[in-house]
Amino acid sequence: MSESTLHFANILLIKTLHLATTLVTVLTDRRAVGGSQGSPPNIDWPEVWRNSHEFTMVHMELDAMKSSLRRKSTLLSPTKNPHCQEFASGFSLQFWECFRRINSQYWRTPSFIYSKFLLSLIYALFLGLSFYNAGHSLQDLQNQTFSIFMLL
Repeated sequence: MSESTLHFANILLIKTLHLATTLVTVLTDRRAVGGSQGSPPNIDWPEVWRNSHEFTMVHMELDAMKSSLRRKSTLLSPTKNPHCQEFASGFSLQFWECFRRINSQYWRTPSFIYSKFLLSLIYALFLGLSFYNAGHSLQDLQNQTFSIFMLL
């Protein structure tokens, strides 16, 4: 593992342990919240979270992230730099690359292609033979028309 991965894993472990310690402290100290040792606690968890130190720290961190994002967006506005776009490449290139990737996946699994071909053939034969000698009445025309929608 790289050093940055280990660093983030250590931070996550420390925060998880701190949260677990806080949770154990709140759960074991039921009498302070109004419950007895043998009864279920009457704890308003959203209120406990809103009054906790972690809540204020999380909101301070989120505010700092928002302000840094605003600073970055004002520095790199698309009006100043015409090369800044929403996507890295155009629609036609993205479409072509996705088309190639999907076709290579289909090429690697020919059984899927064979089964789709066979299923389409069976559907076409079933619908075609169902209306082979159909009449020319309004009901027959309606049945033939809706068979096209069944094929789709």
